[in-house]
Amino acid sequence: MTPAHYLAVRSDGLSFLACLEAAAGTIELVQQFDRLYGASLATRRAPIEAMVDAATGKQDADMQAFLRFVWNSIFLRTPAIHP
Repeated sequence: MTPAHYLAVRSDGLSFLACLEAAAGTIELVQQFDRLYGASLATRRAPIEAMVDAATGKQDADMQAFLRFVWNSIFLRTPAIHP
């Protein structure tokens, strides 16, 4: 994802960052994302496991996958709401 993605705003005024914040705050969505993608964003990990994930790049890869998921599956596909 490029910086332009983070600044994107739809015609109805919804920004990608607001959409991302709402998605990340929906624990059920993050848990199901983890289940479907084999990620570990919503699970508590032992400190050593978290260090290994950070060192191997899994933590960054999981976050990038979540960002792409929110962009493609939520931000671009939900209908615009016009007042």
